[in-house]
Amino acid sequence: GISGGEFGVVGKVYAYDAKTGEQLWVRPTVEGHMGYAWQDGKKVENGISGGAPGKTWPADLWKTGGAATWLGGTYDAETGLLFFGTGNPAPWNSHLRPGDNYFSSSRLAIDPNTGKIV
Repeated sequence: GISGGEFGVVGKVYAYDAKTGEQLWVRPTVEGHMGYAWQDGKKVENGISGGAPGKTWPADLWKTGGAATWLGGTYDAETGLLFFGTGNPAPWNSHLRPGDNYFSSSRLAIDPNTGKIV
């Protein structure tokens, strides 16, 4: 994971091929940011986290929303999903950012094959 949510760092989860070390996908943990996957060596758009920017974040605060991942994630073989906890949103003062602020202070389920939040 990364840190710095209180400073406006947007959290992300990265997936790499264990054999080659090549990046497979990246999924931002704040609603509104585009995820990416690598197909045939090319970076391609892989859907916006939460579908669209600004649904649960006021104004442009989703651009610097925080929600960095906490510690490492886990894999659940029964569901076939990755789980990651996310930290606080930014700015720290909640009176400055009303709303649900997806996907901060949450536990995310991510499909390891696609990198999409489920």
